[in-house]
Amino acid sequence: MRNIVLDFDGTLGDTQKLIVSTLQDTMRAMSLPVKGEAECAATIGLRLDEAFCQRFGLSQEAGMKCAETYRKLFFRNQKVLTVTPFPHVMVMCWRWPVVVVATRCYLICVSYR
Repeated sequence: MRNIVLDFDGTLGDTQKLIVSTLQDTMRAMSLPVKGEAECAATIGLRLDEAFCQRFGLSQEAGMKCAETYRKLFFRNQKVLTVTPFPHVMVMCWRWPVVVVATRCYLICVSYR
């Protein structure tokens, strides 16, 4: 095996708390009823606009506005909420060359040997 390529969110890093908190902050900012942790977590994996449209019966336009608000809040929240690796991730990263894939520009990807 030469390299392993892995996604960061939800695979290497436990991002659920950050995502759920940001979803709830978005609901507050958009004057929507704030859903509980389990209901927010159930939307992880959906496109942001779809998640808001499905949970609140919003129009596509309103869903896109929620997604835009979420992105702004996410970049604020990521500075204060710590994303921790799942158990044994660092051991795996030291054992094999790993490339981390993420769509956010703030991540610095490092390959370990």
